[in-house]
Amino acid sequence: MSIFPKVNISTANKEEVLQQKMGRIFLFDFKTGQLIFKDGKPVKANYKQAALQWIELLLRTELNKYEVYKETNFGMLDLYNLRGHNLISSDYLQAEIKREITEKLESCKLIKRLEKILLNFTKNKLVIKLTVILEHGELMVNEVEL
Repeated sequence: MSIFPKVNISTANKEEVLQQKMGRIFLFDFKTGQLIFKDGKPVKANYKQAALQWIELLLRTELNKYEVYKETNFGMLDLYNLRGHNLISSDYLQAEIKREITEKLESCKLIKRLEKILLNFTKNKLVIKLTVILEHGELMVNEVEL
C-alpha cells in the first residue's frame, strides 16, 4: 500500500493538460489571412488543429523576415531561398528541404516525430505532405500548398 494514490489519466484529461501547456491558440484561415470567428468571438483551436496550424505557419514563414520571429529560428530558409529556381526539383535540393523541415518540426513540443515527407513540384506550386505523430500518439497528415 502506497501513501500516494494511483491516478489513471484518461485521454480527455491528457488533452486538457496539453491544451493548458499550449495556452490559448485561435483558429486562423491562411487562405483569407484572418482569424476565424463564431458569434463574434475567435474560435479556439484544439490540440490537433493547433499542431496543423503551427506546421502551416512554419512552412509559410521565411526565416528572419518578420521582426516578431527574429532570434527564434522560426521559419524556413532553404525553401524560400530556392523559390523560383528550376534546381528546386533536383534530388539534392529536395533532400535539403526535407532536412530543414525535419529539424524545424523536431523543435515543436506538440510533435513527437515526423513519419514521412512528400514534396510534389508542379510548374508554379510546391505541395508538401507531412505525416507526423503528435505528442499524445495521434497520427496526423497535413498538406500545405505553397
